[in-house]
Amino acid sequence: MKIQPRSHEVYETLHEAYEKLGQEEKSAQFLLLAAHLHRSDPSKWCRLAELSRSAGKFQRGRSVPSLGQF
Repeated sequence: MKIQPRSHEVYETLHEAYEKLGQEEKSAQFLLLAAHLHRSDPSKWCRLAELSRSAGKFQRGRSVPSLGQF
């Protein structure tokens, strides 16, 4: 990381390593860094959404009215 601090590949590798170790929170943090550094890749953002949802940190809003209610 010291040699290439803006390289998204480094953070993706750390994400994968922590994911394999079962450390979901740390894994998601590194994936978030990778996603910010490689914004043109939507798959990272989609994966973050999946991780957040499975961790219970992302839930669909229930109090938001649907478009048909306007």
